Amino acid sequence: MLGTRKSEIARLAKVKSDTVYRVLGQWLCECGKPRSVAAKLCFSCSSKAKRSTVRRINKDGYVVVCGRLEHRVVMSQIVGRELLSHESVHHKNGIRTDNRPENLELWVRPQPAGQRASDLHVTPAEVHASN
Repeated sequence: MLGTRKSEIARLAKVKSDTVYRVLGQWLCECGKPRSVAAKLCFSCSSKAKRSTVRRINKDGYVVVCGRLEHRVVMSQIVGRELLSHESVHHKNGIRTDNRPENLELWVRPQPAGQRASDLHVTPAEVHASN
């Protein structure tokens, strides 16, 4: 019976599909695979969930935790808000895995390359006029 569609079970049991969905929903994971009574997810889904919380290094060499770049999370905590899309985080020592607060700087992308947000002394009108 494992692997049988819920609609087929309803037909064979001569009950409404809603009843089968409600009863089996208590024993099935969101993906449709069986789960243990105490678990909320099946084995494969719980394994995926555990992997997503693990620190890993992405293909560009940055640390990723829970799907977010760690250096951006650390900088968000430092400035007390989410970073804007035009803001970037610079690693002072160039080591992309070194996400200590003292090694990170907030940079603003639309400004000339290499200029730090703390070094900006021009108004937006002056920046626009120079372009």
